[in-house]
Amino acid sequence: MAHLVGKRIEVYWDGDARFYKGRVARYAPRTGRHEVAYDDDETEWLRLDRARHRFVDGGGSRYTIEWEWADEKAQGAHAAAVAQLVAAVGATPQVASTYLDAHGSPEAAAERYLRDRDGDR
Repeated sequence: MAHLVGKRIEVYWDGDARFYKGRVARYAPRTGRHEVAYDDDETEWLRLDRARHRFVDGGGSRYTIEWEWADEKAQGAHAAAVAQLVAAVGATPQVASTYLDAHGSPEAAAERYLRDRDGDR
């Protein structure tokens, strides 16, 4: 997915119900996350395979990639893992999902969350 670095992108934010423009700045192969540098000078690391986004070519035309779960079983497993992490460490579901996506398992995500929360890096 490193081939996406440098591409213009629009990422959809559910809370704002709109797309935000930016550029794919970097890729971290270990986590599968891309850094998006938005036009408003904000940055965000996210998994493009799990984010609603679309690319904008130099001519301004767009093509959209809508992320969807492969099946209901996978979606249910992810929701259960998020709930497990929320119960274990008291994180919000959004934070728990972010740590789970970054660290793979509820156990690894909980360990890293607690280290970050407690300032023990």
